[in-house]
Amino acid sequence: MNRIQISILSLMLLPGLAGCDDSKQTPDSSTFVGLPGPQGALGDKGANGDKGPVGEMGPVGEKGPVGEKGGSTGDPITRKVEPVKDGTVTPRPGGFDVQLQEDVLEVRAAASNALRVHFLPKGKATAPTQVIDPNLKMDAAFQLDSGADGKSTQMKSAHFSASWDAVASLLTINNAENESVMWLKTDDLKKGQLVIRHKDTDTLYGIGGAARYDDAATIYRDQEVGLSTGAQGHAGAPLVWSTGGYGVLVDTMGSRDRKIELRNQDRIKFTDTSKKDIDAYLLVGRPTELFGAVAKISGRTPLFPKWAMGFTNSQWGADDVWTSLRYGPQAGPLAGRLAGMTEEKFRNIIARYRNSNIPIDAFTFDLDWMYWGGTDGSGTNVPYGQFNGTLSDSPA
Repeated sequence: MNRIQISILSLMLLPGLAGCDDSKQTPDSSTFVGLPGPQGALGDKGANGDKGPVGEMGPVGEKGPVGEKGGSTGDPITRKVEPVKDGTVTPRPGGFDVQLQEDVLEVRAAASNALRVHFLPKGKATAPTQVIDPNLKMDAAFQLDSGADGKSTQMKSAHFSASWDAVASLLTINNAENESVMWLKTDDLKKGQLVIRHKDTDTLYGIGGAARYDDAATIYRDQEVGLSTGAQGHAGAPLVWSTGGYGVLVDTMGSRDRKIELRNQDRIKFTDTSKKDIDAYLLVGRPTELFGAVAKISGRTPLFPKWAMGFTNSQWGADDVWTSLRYGPQAGPLAGRLAGMTEEKFRNIIARYRNSNIPIDAFTFDLDWMYWGGTDGSGTNVPYGQFNGTLSDSPA
């Protein structure tokens, strides 16, 4: 038997040798135990061994580089912050601010002849209303001087000057000739009112025009006037002006209850505005200059189309029968007569102009348009049924 055969035989016998027990030999010790039988079932899992000892701590790493030094430590949050001293005047772009305890009065040169006075309760401001042009740029040139006593400040532009008196808490506006034309006290602003004082001999205009049936004398403003649209010609604009050389434009929306008090001959008093931070523009100059400033601050009105600037025929009513509507007793000589406009009547009027070689650019249907589209239960057209009609209801 060669070595290779012996090795193979040894490998075949090794599993048997694994099961041999030398302490319990059979009588015939030369005989080996036979090949193993089938593998038995797995035994139960033994209990976990005890936890091994904790390993030794590794070496400490090298120290990292030192970081950059931070800024200085801030003040403790418990530190009391002292408010700006009352009456302090601080120069600002476009003008100056006056500290009034917790409130602030902003004074700015809005135009060469217009000063903006903006009162901020507790320093808080709101956005401008539709009265002010959103693209307004206050870029007027001015000079700012402080009095030697430290209690007065003067802003001077080409057409006006504004002087602040800290002792009286008074702002005075002078014209180009250095004549005082109006002044205001901050005590009124703190009460939520804008009071502009002026000479008691000045005549005031503005807010609205004279309505259709008003006496022409009503164009003068010497009563309490509402800031709301109303009768014909009444715009309810927050603008009061005088031939005395000044005007006041206030940034406020109108309402049925908002008033301007003008019964005291020496003051213009806005008792309430839609903005709690009262915002006013004080204007100086002749009427043309005043309205030039208004145009800059409030925005310039686009021109009407060319046809609207021409000759217009405005027609109210006609004799032709087209509705059962008749003039009432208040119409005087027209009482009982049929009123209304028909397409035929309209075309006849236009033809008359054409045949007479009279140029006409537009035709206005006056109150008749109110009757197109609205009727009562009996089918009769109802007056003042505004905006009830459509283009298809109207005469072509």
